[in-house]
Amino acid sequence: MPTQDGIQYASEFRLDALTIVSASGGAVDLREVMRELNLFEDLFSNNMMGNLFIADTQNLINILPIVGVEHLIVTLVKPSSPWKISKTFRIYKITDRRKNTAASEDYILHFCSEELILSESLKISKSYKGMTISSIINDITTNYLKIDPLKFPASALTSTVGNFDVVIPYWSPFRAINWLSRMARTGTTTGCSFVFFEDGLGYHFNDIETMSQQEPLQIVNFMPMNLAGETNEKNDKSDTQIRLESAEEYELNQAPDLIKSISGGMYASKLMRVNTIDQQIKTMKQNGVEFFGKTKHPNKNTFMQTGQDRTRLTLPEHHDAFYRVAVDNLKVETWMLQRNAYMSALHGFQVKVSLPGNMNLRVGQMVLLNLPAASIGLKEQKPMDTLFTGKYLITAIRHKVDRTKYVCILELSKDSLETSLPGPLEGSSAMKTIRQA
Repeated sequence: MPTQDGIQYASEFRLDALTIVSASGGAVDLREVMRELNLFEDLFSNNMMGNLFIADTQNLINILPIVGVEHLIVTLVKPSSPWKISKTFRIYKITDRRKNTAASEDYILHFCSEELILSESLKISKSYKGMTISSIINDITTNYLKIDPLKFPASALTSTVGNFDVVIPYWSPFRAINWLSRMARTGTTTGCSFVFFEDGLGYHFNDIETMSQQEPLQIVNFMPMNLAGETNEKNDKSDTQIRLESAEEYELNQAPDLIKSISGGMYASKLMRVNTIDQQIKTMKQNGVEFFGKTKHPNKNTFMQTGQDRTRLTLPEHHDAFYRVAVDNLKVETWMLQRNAYMSALHGFQVKVSLPGNMNLRVGQMVLLNLPAASIGLKEQKPMDTLFTGKYLITAIRHKVDRTKYVCILELSKDSLETSLPGPLEGSSAMKTIRQA
């Protein structure tokens, strides 16, 4: 029986359109020959992309023909959600073409947003004087990429502070936007974590630091015991809602990597600024722990360690670990070390989870992950993994649709912990032994 919101099972979907339009204008419905459709959203990619696995028994590849320049119209609907993905993509290549039987063949169509094709076709050679980064990006998206205001409204363009004099040296629009994003900052955040990305609703220019302060849109649970009948636990939520919040499987992709964190400038860094006009050299240093306290994060505690090593220094005091030299222009002191530190920490904890398809989830949103600890004890207690449990930013989504179900595969990232780690025991004999090793 359907629930009140119209959904019968958690992975239910409706594919209202999957139409290929050839260069000559011919249109063919591909829903009957589709085996699998994948739509990708990525916080660090300027465009949505995807692929479509076709089992062709009608010789469409020759009749249309399909050569890799066609358009693909996709409309994916979740019956329980007011949201949908409705977009026209551009096919850019065909791969894995092979005969399946004498009367059929398989191949994969790869597609992307039309704006990516346009960006690769254009070059910008222009100077901007005394303008904010957000104003320059607005000019590029409006006058070069011609992005529809409905796909990139003013509300999706976060205003930045600081006026810059820049020259775009014959770059593609997206290359220019990504370069400009490194320097962007707001008046209320210091992490310099701006990204320009596209989701199922359109384009966005926003900083990760601000996005990390959103309330979690959804809870992600594992092994809901009330469904398995292992306890007498009661829950006011319907079984369908519980299943929508329950990960079918998960993979712990990454835990903090100390060497990568040090070399990426998360713990400490130094910048030498060279002024070629007055021939002066200025140096600035950054302490990662202090920087963490000045920036905003999904959770309130850092996972950085501050114990002294054999040099009697802590990791945040080894500033030469990340050392850069830059010409003293473009206000490098306001963004270079800050962006490296923030981005280096962002993927400290990374988890990949598979959920029943959910149109409400977008990259750049927050979820609350409840991960049970591996422990022996009473099932009613359900102890949680204190390191991996917490608020996460959705950094990528794969919308996967086959003939029977729709699932979302999420990549979740966080740079902080819900609970604080214990501090170093400076007086312990074990620490003395380690420092003498």
